[in-house]
Amino acid sequence: MRTNLEDLFDVYIRKFEDLSKSITIDITSYGFEATFNALLKDFGQTLYQGMIGKVPKSKNDLVTILTSLGDISLPKRHPLATVPGGFKISPYMQEQLCRLGTKMIFQEASEEIALMMGIDVNAKQIERLCHNYGEFLGQIDWREAYSDSVQLRLPIKDQVTYAMMDGSMILTRQKDESWKEVKLCKTFQSCHRVENISKGRNYIGHSNYVAHLGKHDEFFDKVLEVLPPQVPLVFICDGAKWIWNWIDEYYPESTQILALYHCKEHLFAFAKTYCPKDERSAQKWVDTCIDSLLA
Repeated sequence: MRTNLEDLFDVYIRKFEDLSKSITIDITSYGFEATFNALLKDFGQTLYQGMIGKVPKSKNDLVTILTSLGDISLPKRHPLATVPGGFKISPYMQEQLCRLGTKMIFQEASEEIALMMGIDVNAKQIERLCHNYGEFLGQIDWREAYSDSVQLRLPIKDQVTYAMMDGSMILTRQKDESWKEVKLCKTFQSCHRVENISKGRNYIGHSNYVAHLGKHDEFFDKVLEVLPPQVPLVFICDGAKWIWNWIDEYYPESTQILALYHCKEHLFAFAKTYCPKDERSAQKWVDTCIDSLLA
């Protein structure tokens, strides 16, 4: 890596030398400083990326994180591949975005980041980041509020987050590909579950949704932004391999549960085939299985 970094320094030394020579030419103070800052930022991002070392070519083996110097690609197991709150944003950059997002409207914060740092951050992304940490501020023990790394410990360890994902085919107006799958993820926390609001009925008071019409990898990129890896996670999904394989890779410590209704579909399908002429026996067998599962 040392040789690569030396080559990198040589390249930018020449660039700064060329800029230095331009001082004697017709260049304004504003123009020189703007060019200098742009070159300095480009150098910082390139140096940061160069210090990471070799990066996997496969998209499945790397993660791209937004830092204060721009996008940086890292191997998934790299020590710097840290994404608090599930956002693909470095802890330092999260702090800067939250700082601006709490002092001005999110669109203005987005514009200030682009102007001052030369980094494009969607206003919606800043909003999600601020709301994510804002929800936990009222729950933390303020006696510990000034201890080290409080930002990274804001998600409460005892709070379980549930995620439910599925896909469904919808008919679109596109002639070449009229049927497409829309993918949806619903997340909620254990504190939002209200029991017995009426006989045999519970209620989830607050949920977040992520929807996407397109490829599953783009959908998962959106889901990663809203699922904090630090808290206990429970996934409730159907039997689709594309979902479970992704969960195994990104959240191997999570609890994985097959959705009861999807399980019922398979139980009824089997019972109908096994007892084609005896619906009562088939129903009784399915009911027994379901009771055992719930128990």
